[in-house]
Amino acid sequence: MIRKVTIFKHGASYYVRYGYPQIRERCGTLEAAKKRQKDLLAGRVEPLPTPARRVETKLEKNIELFINEARAGNVSASHLRNLEWSFGKLKNFADKHGITAIEDFTRDNLAEFRLGLAGTSESKNHNLKRVRSFIRSRVFGEKREMMLSALKFIKKTEADEERLKPKPFTPTQIARLLYLANERQALFIRLCYQTGLSGIDAIHVTRKQVAGGILRTKRRKTKKPVEMRLSQDLYRDLMAYADKHEHHQFIFSPGQPPRTATLIIRAEIRSVMQAALLWDSTSGVLHRFRDSFVARCIEAGKLPKDVAALIGDNLDTMLRHYADLFEIGREERLEAPPFTFSSEASRLSP
Repeated sequence: MIRKVTIFKHGASYYVRYGYPQIRERCGTLEAAKKRQKDLLAGRVEPLPTPARRVETKLEKNIELFINEARAGNVSASHLRNLEWSFGKLKNFADKHGITAIEDFTRDNLAEFRLGLAGTSESKNHNLKRVRSFIRSRVFGEKREMMLSALKFIKKTEADEERLKPKPFTPTQIARLLYLANERQALFIRLCYQTGLSGIDAIHVTRKQVAGGILRTKRRKTKKPVEMRLSQDLYRDLMAYADKHEHHQFIFSPGQPPRTATLIIRAEIRSVMQAALLWDSTSGVLHRFRDSFVARCIEAGKLPKDVAALIGDNLDTMLRHYADLFEIGREERLEAPPFTFSSEASRLSP
């Protein structure tokens, strides 16, 4: 006898769910879902058979324990998501090959897993790094060394090197984007372009974080503080937009989790870039505004350590990623003397 049947919507379709383990049925329309709900509660129709409960493998238990240990270590939510993403790939591979424990992986299995990873060399290496840390915590002796050697580092390709290079927009290109964007998109572009905030940080900027026209926040990725004065025009327009749409906390009022809200605005800005014929599939969408901010700071003569502080990044990381931008105008700078000795200082004392 079914005692409880709930209706929920996913995408454009309505579903009913009931029983334990939970059964979900796709009904299509809301009317069909309500009818199915009434029939199930009244016993007029037979429910679907209860699916057999899957037995959790030793590998899955160890992965869950590893993630819980990381969670207890107070790591960031993004780090936990990345662990779940990487270990999800490992579990899928293990299921296909009938592997139930981490010790059951052979060198050939791990080599195949490594070769089957998709994405850039950077993303592959991040995945491999997480799996290697899992192996180090769960496997010991010669077996561990064999497994780790099978998951060796993947060299960056020329395409990856090109993709990772900063690609700042020119002021003319920014003007074109702002012309084609709607009110929300244009304001978001201006915020990213004039502050260097990453997409996930910009979409969750609050009124409190820009109080008095000074941006005070903390990067989600590095946990480093970011502080800078906003232009009067940007601050005025941010507050006017928030007031107009009755956004009392977040300026852009994201109704979704941080990652979801960022994916939505990223898709919107990508469409604007495509309309402006500025879309480059080999580079990031929102990160190009961060690249543009750094480029403008360098052109304005900001010191590298000050640029790193403004974008909330480590100095060595910033210098490594933006090395090409610091080379702009280098030849012209080298043509002139490094500095001039003032006439007062060069004068011989009596």
